[in-house]
Amino acid sequence: MKVFSLYHVGTSKHWLGASIFWQIDILGRIRAGKIMLYNKETGKRIKKPFPHITWLHKLIRLKDYELNQCLFGEHLLQQFPEKQIAIVESEKTAILAAAYLPKFNWLASGNLNNLSRKRCGSLKGKTVLLFPDAGAFTIWKDKAKELADLASFIVSDLIETKATPEQIKKGFDLADYFEGKPIKVFTAAREFEQPQENTSIKAATTVKTIDLEYKEFEEFLNTEQNNIVTWPIEELEKYFSSTTIIDQPIKLNNHLTINTPSKFISNYLNIVKRNNGNPTFKTHYDSLLELKSYLADKNI
Repeated sequence: MKVFSLYHVGTSKHWLGASIFWQIDILGRIRAGKIMLYNKETGKRIKKPFPHITWLHKLIRLKDYELNQCLFGEHLLQQFPEKQIAIVESEKTAILAAAYLPKFNWLASGNLNNLSRKRCGSLKGKTVLLFPDAGAFTIWKDKAKELADLASFIVSDLIETKATPEQIKKGFDLADYFEGKPIKVFTAAREFEQPQENTSIKAATTVKTIDLEYKEFEEFLNTEQNNIVTWPIEELEKYFSSTTIIDQPIKLNNHLTINTPSKFISNYLNIVKRNNGNPTFKTHYDSLLELKSYLADKNI
């Protein structure tokens, strides 16, 4: 709640439960309200049957309005001038990162190509750490070079170098690494400190501080990479899609009776696909394997 309050996240009745991400500039002016709907179970954006994303000014038909976007979270630069600046792509990721690594001012571009000179004007003279999504490192690295006269950008390759080929294909970002991890894995939750007046940090000091701040995150990624085990879920999908399933109860073992196999398969496949390799959901994957073996033995 502290983080949501910090970013002034709102809700919209346009789509029940939709979030409003307000773009508030460094002077405290509201530039826009971006509305997106997320699946409350998975935390993922709802994109079917169409992308559930719109803008407040369109819904209320605001007259004489010209969309002039700024970075999401830009107002924090004025509120916490002593904090290091880090930018990710999505608003959701910035909010999660603010909870896990609160020593940074987490901003979001809102789009892969939104790191423009116009939107980054508030970063002038500052040192900024960029966290591009997996597969986007080169794009943001090139953009950082273009804007080098504006600010000192440090493009992190942590995600790019630690991501598996499958994760790069899916465009993994910080939010995917945070998912399911307790906040204490990175940094203990704490009250947001009050900004100090007239605080300035030299670029060299900032770079050193940044290295220290995300060191534990880097160590976490190294540990995760060493422990990555992905499950061949596609094989299971192919098997179940080519098998005729009769919806009658199946006693899989002494602990599990499946009343509606088709729903069980669909639900469990969705769970393991979202959490591939996550040991918390290994029992779901094992149950699918056991069901496959059961059906094969029965020649179903």
